[in-house]
Amino acid sequence: MKIAPLSFVLGGLTYGMAAADELVLPQAFERGQSAEVAYRFGTPSTGHGFLDIEWSDVKRRVVERRRIPLDLIDAPEVTVALDIGRAVTIKNQLVAHISLDRSDQSGNDIHRENDEAKSFIVPPPEGAWSDYQIIMWQSQTQAGYATLKELGVTAGMVETDHRDEQSTYNPAYLTRLLDADLRCYLENIATDFYAPYHKWYDNRPVNWRILELKERYWENRLDLAAFVREPSLSDREWLKRIQDRLIRDVRALHPYRPLYYSLSDEAGIGDLSAYWDFDFSAPSLAAMRDWLKDRYGSLAALNQQWGTDFTGWEQVIPMTTDEAMQRSDQNFSAWADFKEWMDVAFARALKSGTDAIHTADPDAVSAIEGTQIPGWGGYDYSRLAGSVDAMELYDYADNVAIARSFNPQLIMLTTSFIGGPAEAHRVWRELLRGTRGLVLWDDSNRFPYLSTATGVWTRSASSIHLPACECNGCSIEEPQARNGAAAVRVQNIRMMRSERARETSCMRSSTRACNIASYHLKRLGAVSSRKRITIY
Repeated sequence: MKIAPLSFVLGGLTYGMAAADELVLPQAFERGQSAEVAYRFGTPSTGHGFLDIEWSDVKRRVVERRRIPLDLIDAPEVTVALDIGRAVTIKNQLVAHISLDRSDQSGNDIHRENDEAKSFIVPPPEGAWSDYQIIMWQSQTQAGYATLKELGVTAGMVETDHRDEQSTYNPAYLTRLLDADLRCYLENIATDFYAPYHKWYDNRPVNWRILELKERYWENRLDLAAFVREPSLSDREWLKRIQDRLIRDVRALHPYRPLYYSLSDEAGIGDLSAYWDFDFSAPSLAAMRDWLKDRYGSLAALNQQWGTDFTGWEQVIPMTTDEAMQRSDQNFSAWADFKEWMDVAFARALKSGTDAIHTADPDAVSAIEGTQIPGWGGYDYSRLAGSVDAMELYDYADNVAIARSFNPQLIMLTTSFIGGPAEAHRVWRELLRGTRGLVLWDDSNRFPYLSTATGVWTRSASSIHLPACECNGCSIEEPQARNGAAAVRVQNIRMMRSERARETSCMRSSTRACNIASYHLKRLGAVSSRKRITIY
């Protein structure tokens, strides 16, 4: 056999710096359809041989392995069809190995081999919220996420990155989640708009801006500048800016189908639901006057109700609380309308964000987190419940029941911050009241005795026992140790969902709630006997 040494090709490169071979496929495919990928030659190729294709998922399981015979004449590429419906995980890898033989004009035999690999995304199945979701808020290492996946955690947080208006999210967060085959949600996309008076700042209290306004108020209680919200919820430039940001973020993350897009955590007109006389800014007053025109129909009707004598709509200005307290006729209409208007403005701003998200992806879920007690600060749930698709609620003053009543389709989540039997009881109660997910807050990384650096348990999992739960046919037994993690065996799960009462949960909903809630909430102590959990 004669070999032409200067023509020998290895790794897709020939002597003389010929172009390299490559695998050509999109970053993401749509689930449930066939798709073509191409092995593209650096230069048109001739010869006979084969192309080996191996598709594997992030769990290193082989989805498909195929050998394709080749007999080529000046072929620019070889195409292969994949059945994307076979995908199980979100992240996948395709490896191609090509082997070709040919003879040149001098009769020299030329052998060519090359390997190419490329990752691709297959969106998770639709209907994520037909199942109960368990979400870890704090970021973990890849090993930590892998262990949490074994426990039943289904998703994690991806932090928003808006250092400039072209950035969207921190890719390192997403990569670690995908490598553990966990879903994600995008956190705090627009806190600078929806929660500027209660958000994280470097080396400052979260509410430092409202504290400064309070100082200004006490220096001069007649200074309306203390009651100007920056940015105004009615500022059209800010609304457009947030809409553009949300559309960009949703389009960037669309292939990964986040569980939801969080507009803000602990949003509010001011500092959470605390009372404050926002918003006397020009955009807010202009929008309020338009709202009042629709409500009263005429300036005369407004003057009659308010007990005022404005001669033009541009003069209309509401009362501060100090002014209302000084009225002797007990007519607080101007003050009350102002408060109602701010509830309207807050709900409208949230709805504007939701509409932007739906513009980018009609099936995407908009959300707010850390919702507050009904009352001040924009927390009129008759308006809020229809302004977003999902809420993570701090359950106070029946806000869960109120929100569900105004919007039965609202996706509701709860968060667990502590452990203990009472908290386990609360999480189960929230599940049966209609919540469809649990956010785990573990800022000390104690969940549960896990070293997030290595993903290895620092205490024997077999020493921790879970209480059993028996709930309408659901039977959860104590865990068995498996590969250093606790595996819960679930038997005979039959939990029928009520058509009227919210699509509360499905089989895996009850399973995961039992598994994660019990394990998380009992992690600081051993439970030696099985107990029945009673829901009141």
